Formats: sequence, structure tokens, C-alpha cells
Amino acid sequence: MKRGLLVITLLSFGACRDAGAEQWSRVHAQYESLLARSERVESPAFDALLVDLDAVPEASRHRAEAQKLAATIRKGRVHLPVPLAVAPKPGTEPAMLEAQMAACTRLAELVGRDGGVDQRALLALEDCRAKVNQVREKLVHQTEPGAPTDGDHHP
Repeated sequence: MKRGLLVITLLSFGACRDAGAEQWSRVHAQYESLLARSERVESPAFDALLVDLDAVPEASRHRAEAQKLAATIRKGRVHLPVPLAVAPKPGTEPAMLEAQMAACTRLAELVGRDGGVDQRALLALEDCRAKVNQVREKLVHQTEPGAPTDGDHHP
């Protein structure tokens, strides 16, 4: 009888195996591999890693380690200053400027909603802001008294 109880006890310990141990081991190895390749935390490769880290079961003894690593990755990501763009107040700016500012606002909302900002998104936003400045500059020169218009000949 004692022997049967011992077998049942041993089997129950085997059944209590940490379900998150293998997952944690695999994810941690992927993390180390990304670091070894000098991959930036903003890259999509880290997005998949974050999903896997968040999926480590709460009952796992590795859950705390997984959450700590996920927090470290998130903290290391680029955070853009707010606001990414300034939305125009309707009717306060010339239509051409309002349209360009609205385009930048939509782009900034998409960048902010995505959560992960990559270099291409930053360049697109910078380009959009530069276009707003170009439109402003064009409008300033058009309204100056004596300033040449597009149809005038320049010396």
C-alpha cells in the first residue's frame, strides 16, 4: 500500500511540471540571440518576443522573470514626445496648410496607435512636418507686400 502511495505521489509531482519553463527557456534564448545580433528593441522581432513573454502562464515560476524582461524591452523602446503633430483648428489656417497639417496629424495618430515606432515612420513624420513648414513659408512669401507671385519673373 505504501508503495502504491509513493508511485502516485511521484506521478503527481511529474504532472505538476512547470508549463512555462520550456516557453521561458525558448523566449530567453531568442532574446539573447537578438541581442547578439545587435537587433534594436524597436524591431518587429521584439514584437513577437513580447507576445511570447506575455504568454508565459501566470502559474509558471518563470512568469515574474518573463514580465520583468518584457518591461525592460518596452522601457527601451523609443518614446516620441507628445504631440507628434498639431491638429489645425478648422478655419484658422489657409486650406492648403490645414490639409497638410491634417495629413501629419493622421500619420502621427497611426504611428502612436501602432506602438512600435521604426525609422521609416519617423522619417515619414519628419517629411510631413517639413512639408508643413514649406507650405507656411510659401504662404508667408505670398502675403508679403511686393513679393513676387508664381507668375512673376524673378531677376
